[in-house]
Amino acid sequence: MWQCKSYIDQEGNKCTSKAIKEVDLKEAFIRLYNDMVKDKGSFFRSFYNNVDKVIGKASITGDIDKLTAEIATVENDLSELVQLKIRHQIDDVFYNKEYQRIMGELEVLAANKESLREVNLNQDRMQKKLNYIKITIGWNNEPLQEFDDELFKALVKDAKNVVFIFEDGLEFEAELGKGRSV
Repeated sequence: MWQCKSYIDQEGNKCTSKAIKEVDLKEAFIRLYNDMVKDKGSFFRSFYNNVDKVIGKASITGDIDKLTAEIATVENDLSELVQLKIRHQIDDVFYNKEYQRIMGELEVLAANKESLREVNLNQDRMQKKLNYIKITIGWNNEPLQEFDDELFKALVKDAKNVVFIFEDGLEFEAELGKGRSV
């Protein structure tokens, strides 16, 4: 039997999905996979559209570059502030106030840049998974004769109400309890 972990948990929001017989889940996955292999054109059109939505690489890289440039500008401001202090061209009160402001700005910019780097890293991981799906399904013309546990783990992120949700966000529905289609 397969059951959502949150259905079993005693605390928090419980999933309302009931247990699914493993044999039914496996048969539904085999049918879904075989349908995808048979109709690659339609599958891959949806697949690539979702990939474009999920992976917005160019905009994130551009945002990271902008933040890097902003950080360099603010670091230059800090350097100029320190030079003014060294030359005794500003008093301690002004220096301390500006120093705190600039350091606060640098901290915010650095945190934003780190967040974007994390998103970028997650997108890289997602891209690798998507490439695997593309290769696995794209080069395979043979339907599954039996359940492949490794293929299932590689392709499926979650299975609920017999809607398979792939790593790229694509959702496909397969009915439970129908005869095996090979």
